[in-house]
Amino acid sequence: MTQIPIQHAARLEAMEKRARTIAGAGGLDAALATGALANPVDTTLAEGLVLGLLKQGVRKYLAVFGHGSTDLAEVLRVYEAAGLTRTYNFRHETAMAHAATALKWLYGETAAVVTSIGPGALQAFAGSLAAASNGIGVYHIYGDETTHGEGPNMQAIPKHAQGLFGQLAALMGESYVLHTPEALRAALRRGSVAVHRSFRAGPFFLLLPLNTQPARIAQLNLEALPGALPPPPMAVGDPAAVAEAVDLIRTHRRIVVKVGGGARAFPRQVRALVVAAGAVAVLSPGALGVLPDAHPQNLGVMGSKGSLSGNYATSQADLLIVSGSRGVCQADCSGTGYASAEAVININADLGDVTHYNRTVALAGDIGVVAGQLLEALQKAGGADPTRAAAWLGATAAKKREWDALKADRYARPVLHDEQWGRPVLTQPAAIKVACDFAKSIGAVKFFDAGDVQAVGFQVAEDDEPNRTITETGASYMGFAVSALLASGVADRPRYGIAFSGDGS
Repeated sequence: MTQIPIQHAARLEAMEKRARTIAGAGGLDAALATGALANPVDTTLAEGLVLGLLKQGVRKYLAVFGHGSTDLAEVLRVYEAAGLTRTYNFRHETAMAHAATALKWLYGETAAVVTSIGPGALQAFAGSLAAASNGIGVYHIYGDETTHGEGPNMQAIPKHAQGLFGQLAALMGESYVLHTPEALRAALRRGSVAVHRSFRAGPFFLLLPLNTQPARIAQLNLEALPGALPPPPMAVGDPAAVAEAVDLIRTHRRIVVKVGGGARAFPRQVRALVVAAGAVAVLSPGALGVLPDAHPQNLGVMGSKGSLSGNYATSQADLLIVSGSRGVCQADCSGTGYASAEAVININADLGDVTHYNRTVALAGDIGVVAGQLLEALQKAGGADPTRAAAWLGATAAKKREWDALKADRYARPVLHDEQWGRPVLTQPAAIKVACDFAKSIGAVKFFDAGDVQAVGFQVAEDDEPNRTITETGASYMGFAVSALLASGVADRPRYGIAFSGDGS
């Protein structure tokens, strides 16, 4: 058996003792609070990172290890043996990134994706597009070339420049190259805000050079490492803006509420706003279930792949209320979807999105808080006059019945003759309807890839609450659905999942 060098044996012994102490105390915070764990500690960057992520609730690592991440892998081996973390080995980095995205999206568990340097990191980086496009916070930890400049690494980007992986990652989200072990706190503070915030979260990339992972950090103050730091919910600070929005609601007759993916966490508030305003709702594909499918004021998905009822409402509405939507080109027909709108009320915490349209009363803040402010002000002003909206609600209800009848006709004729194959085939709407009904009957979650299957799926699914359908419309990433199923093997409380995959057309 190979003998471990004395200096490495001492480090390993100290790390194992520390991990056992934390586990015995019931967690890192408890170990620090009770004094069971001495603080500060002499450690390495790799262990310090694992300790820092423990403070943020990150205990699961989805990994494809290589020579660029061996030191981190050794730390994770020790901490898993103590029952503090769990590492799941994958075979493909893109699938791994999708699984981590689904784990956060559906189950609310923040994981870290770990790869080596080179092609593996690029594969995971490609998969991070789904997290970035859908506002899902995930840590990505990649091995990186050394800071010594001893020559090109055979798996580095072949260009004479510094920090290229860090620069590349910064284009997708936010990144930090841990070139200096003592920079750990700054990296984790920035990462915590990016990954844990309630709006427009995204992937945070930590680049770990091979030589800094085992580098010593003397007297690391664990109390100084940040926990989860989501910004507090924001309200609208200008009463005049809320009053202007109320006046618009009370003076318009044909109001449509565009419900985006950012509203998934606030179904109660959005439903109340739709009803109180005498409005109808149209949905982004990622907002299915915010209003129950059968709700009379839910007209379904709108846009270039939208429903008859949804597109009718958007073309005829004279006031648009936007809730948690980015105004994606396909969703609002490249800016032409609201041909009759005279004004816009936009509720969004992102300043770029809340000012997307002209003639906008921008209510910048968290949807749950701002919707409450708007509802309270509307009630104090006497509410919306139901007689003003009666004709609008009648016309849109008729259009929804027309859309429902069209779908029923398609379901009633599930088989058509295919000239190419020369025999009857099951139509796509009918097949997806059968699968969606089965999923609903057993409480399963439906994951959709891009393409026609996805477009048909968000018209066919009849969800009564959010996150029953996870449709990756942010990036339309083929392969996401099957990869997302892997999250059920990682989650603390897994749910039955069904992947819907087409040809991407």
